[in-house]
Amino acid sequence: MHSIQVKVRAEVLKNLNNIKIDAQELRNLISIHPNLTEKAISESFTFKHLESNGALELVDSLETDIKTLKMLLNLLK
Repeated sequence: MHSIQVKVRAEVLKNLNNIKIDAQELRNLISIHPNLTEKAISESFTFKHLESNGALELVDSLETDIKTLKMLLNLLK
């Protein structure tokens, strides 16, 4: 049982690291630069733009990683 817990903990740490990296990447994709006009900001937050720059796919990936992480944490209980 102990070796299983060690493997699960390793997977938890890996998933936490993936989530942290993906979250930072998402922040970079949707960050608003202070010198942008209001029109440029509103255009960058459309569904079409977020889809084309990969932000929506990244959110889906984060959602999957979080579900996996919840499952792994439940195994450790």
